[in-house]
Amino acid sequence: MKKIGKYLGILVIPLLFGAFFYSQFLHIDISNSCAIFLMPTFQPSNLSTKETVSFLQKSSATEYAKLCKHVSVINKNAACGGLDGGCYQPSQPKTIFIGNDQNNIALAAALLVHETCHAIQGQSNETLSEGPCYKAGAEYLQSILIKP
Repeated sequence: MKKIGKYLGILVIPLLFGAFFYSQFLHIDISNSCAIFLMPTFQPSNLSTKETVSFLQKSSATEYAKLCKHVSVINKNAACGGLDGGCYQPSQPKTIFIGNDQNNIALAAALLVHETCHAIQGQSNETLSEGPCYKAGAEYLQSILIKP
């Protein structure tokens, strides 16, 4: 009986670790061929990043598809852009850096749209330009507003 408990423990611990890792650090959507790694960080809550990606998925299929195609890592560690912005570094073409979620899921999703725009520019060898990316974020926000 002791051996069964030992083997069960050997199986359960990796399963629990895997479930925790998946719940905190991965966004996987098989139906849309989407897998995004959410880098661990000491910034507030990786869960908010996962929630923001899910919010984008529900609010704009087009922008979500762009995110899935052009981004494989979302890094919330402050590498650039300060704590409230984000940035894209061409040396890491499938990674976007996102600052604080600003306690506003719509603005955080717009930031994902903005940085994904830069990822598209970088991967297409275009000049990185803020204008089109600010426009993409603003148009996304306009599209999710409740209109009277």
